[in-house]
Amino acid sequence: MEFVERLEANHAEERWLVRGDGAEVPHVAWFFADDDRDMLAQTESATRPYHGTIHPRVSTILGTGWHGERLVVEVDDDRGPTLAAAARQLTDPVERERWVIAQFIALADGLAALRGRARDFVHRQLEPHKMFVDVQGHAMLRAPIAYAVQGPRPHRTGVGVIRGTPGFMSPEQARGVKPRPASDVFALASNLYFVLTGRRPFANDSMMDELTAIIQEPAPALQLHTPGVAAILARAFAKDPAARIPDPGSLAGELWQCVPDAAEYDAVISDRIVAWRAEAPSGPPTEQMFDAKCRMRWEQLAPTTHADVRHCAGCHQDVVRVRSIAAIVPLHGRSCVAYTGGS
Repeated sequence: MEFVERLEANHAEERWLVRGDGAEVPHVAWFFADDDRDMLAQTESATRPYHGTIHPRVSTILGTGWHGERLVVEVDDDRGPTLAAAARQLTDPVERERWVIAQFIALADGLAALRGRARDFVHRQLEPHKMFVDVQGHAMLRAPIAYAVQGPRPHRTGVGVIRGTPGFMSPEQARGVKPRPASDVFALASNLYFVLTGRRPFANDSMMDELTAIIQEPAPALQLHTPGVAAILARAFAKDPAARIPDPGSLAGELWQCVPDAAEYDAVISDRIVAWRAEAPSGPPTEQMFDAKCRMRWEQLAPTTHADVRHCAGCHQDVVRVRSIAAIVPLHGRSCVAYTGGS
């Protein structure tokens, strides 16, 4: 493997442009590090069902392996600009709206295909930087790498560190409840809102206020030109998963009923996106929700006046031990967060 360029990195993972032996086309390799090798082994096992071509709108996982103590997942080239950045190039609001809806129909269909590969599939981290436009100008979903979603590790704090962007979580994820296919529907609705407006639907002054809004407040109204889409989004934003559109495949079908000429919009407008893409920057680096993971055991931390908060002398931050994000809300202001329950 020839390392061509490091694309992004944080404390737990690196993303590299690489070239295989004798390969003319470069691809991307994700390197994951964790002091719990069993966790990485579980990740490798959980990712294996999604190897190979699954859907035209889902990046292909070429394979997994090990580079020393790090897990490596190789995928095809996913360096395109984000879908949100591409949509901003379309100045006609009706044209932009129809093209964006067409892209979300295709992405939702891709998620349905992933579920066909593994019945219990839930993406969990549908966020703007995971949706990019490829060299043909079509929206693509980055490969579903099952990382840090295998359940709690009770031997240390940070066991269930939540990975992802709070603005695109479903209410059940914000509560620490196990996600289901309807959780991805809520996330798709949030991303559709963001791509069309440039704003997160539940944006607030602080992360905790945003999480509270996701759990408690109704979704903001979105002015749309396409009849029927607003009603679909209202159901996609339902707080109760049972009242929501049940899965991404169903969402794709309902949106297609509103935009039956979606394929034509996709084909014609994507040609213009191709011309713009050549000059466009690649997507932004991954935005982490909580990236200050304390690796100390709970019993090694110094007690404080609060039973569920201890202090870490190493990272000079407080560690909160609670059962869900909802329980963190009254304790927010703490800067080093962990929780021991939920999935």
